[in-house]
Amino acid sequence: MALLMAIVVATSISRMGFLNFVPIFLGERGQSLVAGGWTVSLFIACGAIGATLGGPLSDRWGRKRMILLVIFTSIPCLYGYTWTGGVGWLPLVLLALGGATTMASNTVLVTMSQEMLPENPGLASSLVMGLGWGIAGIALTLAGNVADLIGVSATLMILSLTPVVSLFCGMAIAEGGRTPAYPATFTPPSPLPVGKYVRHY
Repeated sequence: MALLMAIVVATSISRMGFLNFVPIFLGERGQSLVAGGWTVSLFIACGAIGATLGGPLSDRWGRKRMILLVIFTSIPCLYGYTWTGGVGWLPLVLLALGGATTMASNTVLVTMSQEMLPENPGLASSLVMGLGWGIAGIALTLAGNVADLIGVSATLMILSLTPVVSLFCGMAIAEGGRTPAYPATFTPPSPLPVGKYVRHY
């Protein structure tokens, strides 16, 4: 569960950082505040699509494999957006892919937390959606101080590499499945014949 929380915090810091710093990043390149707003809207909309597709894909590919795949894909997309300058169709495509992949793991992470704590699914969800995202929001204050020191562009590049922590934590998680009704080597006993062991009066 601690590894799962680390994945949530690292990916959330990256996602929230781009949501907050992209308008400033574009403003430094001569873009209007409206353009920054549309860009963030694209990031959020593609993130919603990714979150919707994340669940069905995890059912097909497996939880752990799905999380590792989308996190690995998000890193070059977000880094490429910053590296290409954020203006033009290519940066927008990279940002859209980055938004979809960073959000695609959210639903899967909530499901995995509930599978780890099957007797307390509400607590599991609150740890991921409440505590994990809350810690990421607090850590974003530090990212703002870093942006004041080294610049928004350099900070976005650092934020795009933050999910690398999630990759290592994800590889360390042992994905568990549902507990079957009977062990694999156990055969349920056959029912007793009706009337054989029943005393008739």
